[in-house]
Amino acid sequence: MRTKMRLVILAMVMVLTGLQSTTAFAETVIYGERVEETMYDIGLCVRLSETDITLKYLNRSGRELDHMLEKMFEPTGISNMNIGVSEEIDYYTLKLWQMSWDVETYDYYDGYYTVNLYLEYRETADETAFVIQKVKEFVRANKKKVAGLSDAEKYRWIYDHLINNMDYDYTEENDSCYEAITYGTGTCVAYSGLYYLIAVNMGLPCKIVYGKAGGGDHAWNLARLDGKWYYVDATWGDDYSEEYFMRAKKNVTTHKINEEAASNSIDENGVIVFAREDYR
Repeated sequence: MRTKMRLVILAMVMVLTGLQSTTAFAETVIYGERVEETMYDIGLCVRLSETDITLKYLNRSGRELDHMLEKMFEPTGISNMNIGVSEEIDYYTLKLWQMSWDVETYDYYDGYYTVNLYLEYRETADETAFVIQKVKEFVRANKKKVAGLSDAEKYRWIYDHLINNMDYDYTEENDSCYEAITYGTGTCVAYSGLYYLIAVNMGLPCKIVYGKAGGGDHAWNLARLDGKWYYVDATWGDDYSEEYFMRAKKNVTTHKINEEAASNSIDENGVIVFAREDYR
């Protein structure tokens, strides 16, 4: 029998029952035996913006547990977990700013390693709910406008909309989608996050990827046409004269995807196939 249970917090009940409030009132405790199940549960906690999680893991050495956590919180690690909101899961990962954990303790009586996880987010749960609501309202309001467009034209419409209605925040203070919607400025986090949310709510395949660009950390998007994935970077499209829309990976030498992100960024077929040439 699988030894696994959760402390079902009020926030989780509210989300699953469709209520509006997303504020958590209790610490979450996760009991796990398998990596996949544990990542699923932590993914749920990320969705709910849980900040304090106690993880009790059975029959794992401290070194194995450290390795699991390091892999779990690499960029896009959680984003591939199916937690019932797959159409927006990349965004829930994006809002996770940083995490840390305590030194593990081992209980010889019950065989569990216990570790406390501490998660910090770019947005509160209520701010995330606001962003999701605003994006869905935006998509509904523009449904007729984009109804006659091809998928390629819809991708382009989103790209142009963000460039024409957002400014890059060189202070890097507005580092979330919530702040971008509120103040009209944001970093690559906001551009890639909003592009992703609008696209998936329009029914378009899209992902957020992480890596280096111009010598610094960066996030941008992948968009799929005819089974092939292309780079889309509205951040750089807004800041440079060069086009960063539907580009083949090999043609964008300024951008390099993190190796972990590249291995984890999969579609429903289990693989990312990059286009060989720019889309025309």
